[in-house]
Amino acid sequence: MNLEIHYLYGGNGLAAIYVKTDGKDTLFAAVTDRQNSLTAVMDVATGKIEKFSYKPWGMRRNPANWSENVVIDYTSRFSRGYCMHEHFFIKYQINDFNMRIFVFVIMILLSVELFAKRSNFNEIPVENISQLDKMGIEDSLLLNEYESDYFNVVYMDSLNRFDFSGKKVGFICGGAKSSKKEYFDLEKKRFKHGETPNSGMLYIFDDAQKEESGGYDAVIVYWSKVNYSKEQVVKKIKGKSRR
Repeated sequence: MNLEIHYLYGGNGLAAIYVKTDGKDTLFAAVTDRQNSLTAVMDVATGKIEKFSYKPWGMRRNPANWSENVVIDYTSRFSRGYCMHEHFFIKYQINDFNMRIFVFVIMILLSVELFAKRSNFNEIPVENISQLDKMGIEDSLLLNEYESDYFNVVYMDSLNRFDFSGKKVGFICGGAKSSKKEYFDLEKKRFKHGETPNSGMLYIFDDAQKEESGGYDAVIVYWSKVNYSKEQVVKKIKGKSRR
């Protein structure tokens, strides 16, 4: 079976889901809650409504009585739901939380790096770590030499020929606009206390997204449990709101 699922976003978030199955097109109107979790869809052609509900951490449950005996055909149904994270491995109820995976059966949050980012400071060369004090010392949107070298190493496996050198990079912490200084202040603190680097996801913009965002080449979203689309990131980074 050939299956394509496209999540269509508008100004207020997810608006519709377009599904193409073996050449047959179906459009669903989508309803989400304040956490951006998918709570209902309506087949635009037939008017049929399907509702969804989740326990804390995203385990699916029956929306009518909140029981956990929910059976879903993942080959023909939406794989995303709770905070629009991905649900997979039907037997064990596993959720993809960007940089972590939560397994409901054993109630453990696995530390798995899903987006090819260095997850430990000892994976970063000493020559880069030793220059941390020269990073984030001002709020210029353009990266300095030490910052670009650092990110080129940290996101080495996600760059796809992108180079941070001289780039304008934005930062979003959680769901709020942050800054380069705030990012590196936290990075230095975590290194000092023997913790892991900031958990983050890199969004690289194309020419149209760069223009719409106000000239940003890329954005790093860190410490966020929401899997934002690029369109949402563009909207957030070009806004003036800060925490």
